[in-house]
Amino acid sequence: MIYGIQASKDIKLSNIGRSLGEDIPLKKTENRLSRQINDADLTEFIGRKLTEEAKYWIKDETVLALDLSDISKEYSKKQEFLALVRDGSQKGKIRKGYWTLGILGADPRGDRVVPLYGELYSQRADDFQSENKQILAAIDLVREVIGKKGIWTLDRGADRGIIFKGLLVRRLRFTIRLRGDRDLILIDKKGKEGRKGSSLTLAKSCPCRRKVKLNICKEGEIPKTKDLYLGSRTVKLPFSNTHLTLVVVKGYGKNPLMLLTNVEEAEDDPLSILEIYLTRAKC
Repeated sequence: MIYGIQASKDIKLSNIGRSLGEDIPLKKTENRLSRQINDADLTEFIGRKLTEEAKYWIKDETVLALDLSDISKEYSKKQEFLALVRDGSQKGKIRKGYWTLGILGADPRGDRVVPLYGELYSQRADDFQSENKQILAAIDLVREVIGKKGIWTLDRGADRGIIFKGLLVRRLRFTIRLRGDRDLILIDKKGKEGRKGSSLTLAKSCPCRRKVKLNICKEGEIPKTKDLYLGSRTVKLPFSNTHLTLVVVKGYGKNPLMLLTNVEEAEDDPLSILEIYLTRAKC
C-alpha cells in the first residue's frame, strides 16, 4: 500500500493496484489490499509514532494547541458512522461528516509547527462515549510521550468544568479562553476568597493598565493595528482550591478577551499569556 500510494501519487485503490504491476487481475490485487488493510486498526499505532517523532521539538514553553474541527461528507451515502457536524467552512451549516481532533506544537517566537496527534471520530461509532473523553484521551496519549512539557492552549469551546478538572488533576499547564458565563471566585493579595462573579463581570471591572499594539495581518487584506490594554486578577474555580490567573485583554473585540491560566508568570507578564493564545491561531 505504501509503495503503491507513492508510485501512483494517488490513494484510489485501483490506481494503487495498477502501479504495483502484478501479473494477476487488477480485481484480485484490489481485494487483497482491501482485506489486508482492514485487518488491523492502525490509528493508535500511527498516532503514537507521530507523537514520538515530534517529541524532540517540544520544549517547556511550547504551545500545545488542541483544536476541534470537522470534515464534511455531504454527498457520501455508504461511509460508516456518518454523523451530523457543523460545517465551519460553510458558516456552520449542518452536514453529514465526521469530527476531527488535532494537537499541534509551536513556539511563540518561531515559525515551526509540529503535528503531534490527529484523529477523526463520530458520535455514532459504537465505542464513542463523549467529546470530553475524546479530548482527555488525546491529551493522555500525547502526555505519555512528552510528559508535562508544553502549555496546553484551547479555545473557548473547551471552557468546560470537566476539561479544567482533567488538566488540574494531571498537573498540566494550560491557557484556555473563557466564555462570559464561567463562574470564578476572586482571591485578594492576602490569599483570601472574595466575591464570586461571572468571568465577564470580573473582566470588565479589571484594571488594564498595560498598553500594547497588536498588528493583525490577514491574507488579502491591508494590515491593521489595534491598541490593546492588559490586566490580570487572581481567581479560583468554585470546584478547585488551585489559584489561577485571569488575564484580561481589552480592545481585542467588543467584550474583553478572557484567558484563564495556571502559568506562573501570568500575573506579572499577561502579555506572555496573550502571545501563547495567539500562537494557537498560528497552529
